[in-house]
Amino acid sequence: MHAEILHVSEIHDRVRRALETAPTVGSLATMRPFTVRVVGEVREIDLANNRAVIEHAGQSLALDIQHLPSFAWDLRTLIQVLGDVELGANQPQQGLLVAQLVRNVSGMDLELFDATLKIMRRFQAEQFTVGASTVS
Repeated sequence: MHAEILHVSEIHDRVRRALETAPTVGSLATMRPFTVRVVGEVREIDLANNRAVIEHAGQSLALDIQHLPSFAWDLRTLIQVLGDVELGANQPQQGLLVAQLVRNVSGMDLELFDATLKIMRRFQAEQFTVGASTVS
């Protein structure tokens, strides 16, 4: 499973852009799910409804945790989630991350993580540009 590393705000931006061009079924927009890896702090847990909410940099994202064998993280635990972003049934204009894997990353330096992500993205963009120019 290839998962793009995104921030919560980038997931919201991608969902918004997808909905702007998405076909509709009845009155609801449709969107092809996309696989992501995202980091956030657990803010809400609702085990009865298989839901949780994570937050990063002031942005929150709802999680569907029904496919996880257990959700044993406390509030304010920093976690990394791998899963597919779909449109939420109750909130069709927002993304819902259907979690497949979750790991505790408490203690991770988020500033260093963000800096590393920027460097990785710059490198990938350069490689894409170099690759595109050699194909021509």
